[in-house]
Amino acid sequence: MSLHVLFRHNNDIPELILHGSALNEAGFIADSLFHIYQYSDGIIISLLAPQTDLTSLINEIENKPEQGIDNIRENGEFYIAGDWLTDSQLIEQPINIEITSGKIILKPRLAELLA
Repeated sequence: MSLHVLFRHNNDIPELILHGSALNEAGFIADSLFHIYQYSDGIIISLLAPQTDLTSLINEIENKPEQGIDNIRENGEFYIAGDWLTDSQLIEQPINIEITSGKIILKPRLAELLA
C-alpha cells in the first residue's frame, strides 16, 4: 500500500495532493464524491454513498463554511487547498494522515503529540 504526499505553495496558496494505492484501497477512486468537515485542528474527509441525495446535502451544508463537497480528480488524486488547510492549522507543521475505508483524517502532527 503506497501513499504519495505533495505539499506545496502555489502563488501563496497551500496545496495538498495525495495519490497512491492507499487511496484506491480505501475507496477514493477517480470522480468519487466526498464530504469535507473542517474543525480547528484538522479535517475529516468522508466518501459519499452512491445513493446520497446531493440536493439535500448541498442544502444542508450551504450555510456551513466548515463543510463542503468535492471529488477525487480524474487521475485519482485527492486535492485540497487554501482556507481548508490554513483554517485547520495544516500548513506550518508535519501532517498526520490517517486513511481508513471511506475516510481520510488530516491533523497537525503537533496536536497529536500534545494530546
